[in-house]
Amino acid sequence: MRELFSEGQKRRISVALALLTRADVIVIDEPTRGIDPIARRDIWKLIRTTQLNDRTLFFTSSSIQECEMLGTRYGVLCKGRFVSTGPIEMLQEHRSKLCVLQVELMDNKKKQKVLDTVHDVFPKSVPISTPESTKQILRWH
Repeated sequence: MRELFSEGQKRRISVALALLTRADVIVIDEPTRGIDPIARRDIWKLIRTTQLNDRTLFFTSSSIQECEMLGTRYGVLCKGRFVSTGPIEMLQEHRSKLCVLQVELMDNKKKQKVLDTVHDVFPKSVPISTPESTKQILRWH
């Protein structure tokens, strides 16, 4: 059976339903991911013209353009934690300065000491999961 709505229509409907709620905080994940430019602009217009009053709209996006268009406060999330917040220019700069620290353990007994040391030196670092086959390798973002 054919789908009743296109992906763009489904996104518009889901965003509209989210905005109609009376919740104090509205969370929308990637509102325009994978849809055409016309539908994207329609969703942006819908979000911008909605009267939020005292409500907060929290949305995620991998598009800097979308963030600039819709956001008033910006942050970078990594593994569910904010690693940076600030004006969009700072976040764009931060994005280009991100690095990954990788440590290969020769002795797995020192793993906790390495974890503690990295946390002390780089308190905002976020551990990155590694596949089971590389238990001796630790990574941070």
